[in-house]
Amino acid sequence: MTGLWGPLAGITSPHTAIAMAGLLILTTPLLLSRHDHAPQHERELARSQA
Repeated sequence: MTGLWGPLAGITSPHTAIAMAGLLILTTPLLLSRHDHAPQHERELARSQA
């Protein structure tokens, strides 16, 4: 994706490319899954140690 910012800036404008990169950075946390991938026995150990 990083390699596409140069051609995008050449086609549109540097301001547009920077704005799109900023939007992508801001939306990345929303696009990532927020599931807990820890195995069940590790979660139980964490609860018992607390």
